[in-house]
Amino acid sequence: MENEVLLPPYGTLYSVYDFIEHCGKGLFINSDGTGYYSDGRVYWRDQKAIPSDIVEGKLKFSYKFRYVIWFNK
Repeated sequence: MENEVLLPPYGTLYSVYDFIEHCGKGLFINSDGTGYYSDGRVYWRDQKAIPSDIVEGKLKFSYKFRYVIWFNK
């Protein structure tokens, strides 16, 4: 799959639950970087985890979206 990328050695991997908590506390905002949903082995470039969407309750639920990899700017 073209949008599926192995996790790189950089970026920070968070559980979805931790990412939700951090977004709710304002620790991540859209302009801080970019997040993508992950299964812990790969991430999907077409599945962005956007902090403002998370705060608004627009979390994407899937059995494979157990993590978010976050890349700071």
